[in-house]
Amino acid sequence: MAEVTDSVENEVKKKSPAGIIICLIALVALLGAGVAVFILGTGPARAFDRMYEDALMCINNRDYEGAVEKYQEMLDIAPANENALNSLNRAYMMWADYLEEDEPALSAEVMEDEVAYLTELNELLDSKKVERMIRDAEQNAKDYLSQDEPDPFGDPDPDPDNPDRPDDDPTLVLESAYKYMSAGDYKSMLYVDGSEEADALVSLMKSRGQDVFIYGPDYSGEKDYTGEAMGLYIVPEGYYFYYGEYVDGVRKGYGTNYWKNGTDTYEMFQGYWDEDAPNGEGTITNRDEYNNTTTFVTGNFTDGHQDGPMSYDVLDSVGRINHGDYVATDGDAPEIKTGALDDDMYYYGSIPYVELTDGTIVYYSTSEYLGALGFRFR
Repeated sequence: MAEVTDSVENEVKKKSPAGIIICLIALVALLGAGVAVFILGTGPARAFDRMYEDALMCINNRDYEGAVEKYQEMLDIAPANENALNSLNRAYMMWADYLEEDEPALSAEVMEDEVAYLTELNELLDSKKVERMIRDAEQNAKDYLSQDEPDPFGDPDPDPDNPDRPDDDPTLVLESAYKYMSAGDYKSMLYVDGSEEADALVSLMKSRGQDVFIYGPDYSGEKDYTGEAMGLYIVPEGYYFYYGEYVDGVRKGYGTNYWKNGTDTYEMFQGYWDEDAPNGEGTITNRDEYNNTTTFVTGNFTDGHQDGPMSYDVLDSVGRINHGDYVATDGDAPEIKTGALDDDMYYYGSIPYVELTDGTIVYYSTSEYLGALGFRFR
């Protein structure tokens, strides 16, 4: 195999740029992506790195079309390069988002161009990964054409028992949250959490010195309420929603809390509660709708703290799972916060992880506290 790579490297020195691309593509087809990566570690690596740097500069300058062209050039050299493929997909999405408000038709056209490019690339590779990316890109193109988003606050259903109910009734936002959370429609909650209506309710609560607002079809304001309900809770970090069981006015039983932590990302804890905090088995879910990735941390929680053996899983955009384990004590796991040097850190998509001396793969965190939503409940 060394003789083959040496021969190709000698040819690279002699050929024009077009010849280099043809030669490398042929080698990928014959020997697979692993050999291509090995070769890129020698001569062409410098040009490859420059293209990557140029693409990042384009993104910093909001020249998303230029970034797409640079990533496509990288894929001309190494069609199976996973980093270039993922970066290309993100650049297309940023380009479409940038155009969406002023030129929605062109925004959809950009996504359709991605489908066409990936389809052409897949004819060369016959890659399952690219096939899945094509399906995702096709769905994205449809989404940009339809722009069907939930409108939880426009034209609320008339309330026959209260026909004079004002449109700014603060319970409207919790009715919408109850509708989505009870149905497990967490993506639609992105339009509720962070909305003007939710912010208005939070402002009203703060003006009253109130840090909890509860709503439910069977809830009538009783302090010892037992049953299912929706709540909005104010904390120093902001606010979050809770849907689940209450016993004698406090959260107890199974419940889910929800916190939007980015334009297209949210975090949830789903599990068992006692004394108004996560206590027992549960799972923290971080979902990134933009990049189509999800992380799960599962284990025991004590007063909202991760406490005991924890498992960590990353589900990436093509369905692969990366698994790790670690042990937390009262919200602290030193080995996953201080055990990583730059040379020891790897990335699974955008998720950093480290490999410990015993071979265990663990999630890497700089957080000083590991809690159900990253903040304390006490």
